[in-house]
Amino acid sequence: MLRFLPDTWAEGLLRPLLLADPVAGLYAEIQAPDWRFLLLTLALVAGLAHRRSLSMLEPSQWRMLLALGVCFYVWTWTSGNGRYFLWGLFVVGPLLVLAIRHLPGSLALRNTLILGALGLQGFTAAITFDPNGWGLRTWNQGPGLSLEPHPLRQQPAVFLTIGSISYSIVVPFMHPASRWANIAGQQELIPGMREHARVQAMLDGPLPVKVMVNVTKDMLQNDGQPVPQLREVIARVLERQGLELQSGPCDLVRTVADGPRGEHYHNGRAQDLLFCPVRRHQQAAPVPEHQPVAPELDEVFTSIEQRCPRFFREGRALTELRDGTFVRRYAHSDTILVIEPAQGVFYKYFRAINHTRIGSVQEVREGRFVLECTSLDGRYQPPWARD
Repeated sequence: MLRFLPDTWAEGLLRPLLLADPVAGLYAEIQAPDWRFLLLTLALVAGLAHRRSLSMLEPSQWRMLLALGVCFYVWTWTSGNGRYFLWGLFVVGPLLVLAIRHLPGSLALRNTLILGALGLQGFTAAITFDPNGWGLRTWNQGPGLSLEPHPLRQQPAVFLTIGSISYSIVVPFMHPASRWANIAGQQELIPGMREHARVQAMLDGPLPVKVMVNVTKDMLQNDGQPVPQLREVIARVLERQGLELQSGPCDLVRTVADGPRGEHYHNGRAQDLLFCPVRRHQQAAPVPEHQPVAPELDEVFTSIEQRCPRFFREGRALTELRDGTFVRRYAHSDTILVIEPAQGVFYKYFRAINHTRIGSVQEVREGRFVLECTSLDGRYQPPWARD
């Protein structure tokens, strides 16, 4: 995904300094400013200015610093996601302390600089950190999830999940021979993808197929079955993979709360799991949401995809028809293209508040439009590039 990759060479080269920027979307979804890389650079420059840089660190420490620098830029240009560079985030702190301890000046001055660096990083972490902000469960004492006994847990099956998270915490509670796949969320599975072929092969296997949905009591009827609106939503998602809900009942597997029963729901988020049986479409009818669009609109999508393949990769998105509006979702770049025939062509990056207009349908089809292909509205911008 392109979520945390730099858009320009300057931004990529300066990423060690930009990590101190207190904004979200730089190398993590949340605000997580990290001053240590900038402070380490300043300490090395200060040592170089006093001609002591070569004696600041021992050979093994210089090798570690070199490894950190090389891996930092490999990470920056291949992922940029902070969770995949945890070792570097652990190593930079000790290297900073070692560099400051070998700076010229008195021992009191060096200790003050170390305490200052610790205080600066600690202060920025304290004012930006939101504990348990993403938690679907409160991790206090005991397991993060505990399911009540149910016969479904003893039977192997293919479990399909829906959502932007994987629900992998549920896997150990089900039969070990079960198979799992997320069919809707961060990535749209379309024909031609390796993942699509693997999922289809799994669906054609001998195991029964069930879709798993996280539910609240408002989504259920008195008998524990899903309300009609929920069944419709699930059905629309399954249609994209050539699947449909079976007519039989769904199984509701309740969770055991860590605390009193009144804490069964945390922050209004559901803890119970609903499993509904799934089968292949009995009729090979076209899926209404993905009927082929008019050829002239295909040309509009293609015009943008060929102009900016980095964000709008050709052949990687399905066309959805919604109330006269045509939409393509490009999961690899967190971006959508929207065609409203009467209004024009728009795009939206997932962090942007509003859609950005590209031009009219006629203008885009004829190539008479301007689109900044190095950075879209809503993506991270370094301080000097902001309005």
